[in-house]
Amino acid sequence: MTTIFFFIGFITGIFFLKIYQSVKKNKTKTKRSKYLRRGLYTNSYSISQNGSKTGEVTVQFEVGELEKTPGMSKVEVINLSTSNAAYNKEGADRDRMKSMVDNLWLDSSQIEWIEDPIQKMREEKLNEILN
Repeated sequence: MTTIFFFIGFITGIFFLKIYQSVKKNKTKTKRSKYLRRGLYTNSYSISQNGSKTGEVTVQFEVGELEKTPGMSKVEVINLSTSNAAYNKEGADRDRMKSMVDNLWLDSSQIEWIEDPIQKMREEKLNEILN
C-alpha cells in the first residue's frame, strides 16, 4: 500500500515539475541594456621604457555609457583595439590600457556615439503619431 502512495506521489511530483518548467520557459523577460548608449573613443598614448620614448600607439575603445551629465559621460570599456598588434593580445599591457579609461568621466563630445537605427525608427514613428 505504501509503495502505491509513493509511486502516485512520485508521478504527481514529476507532473508538477514539467508544468513548472513549461511555464518558466514560456515566460519572456524584457532585458534592459546595461549601458545608456555605446560609442567609440580614440586616443593616442606614448610608449616609453626606462624614461625614453620608444613609440606611440593609437587605441580605439568601445565604451558603454553608465551615467551622464550634460557634458560628461562615465564610461566602461567593452573592448579595445590598438594600432600596434603587440598590444591587441590579452595580457598586462592590454589590461593597463583598459584601466586608463575604464570607469572614468570623459567629455561626451570626444566620444563618437553609435546610433541604433531601430531606436531612431521608433522615435520617428512616435513623432509621426504624436504630430
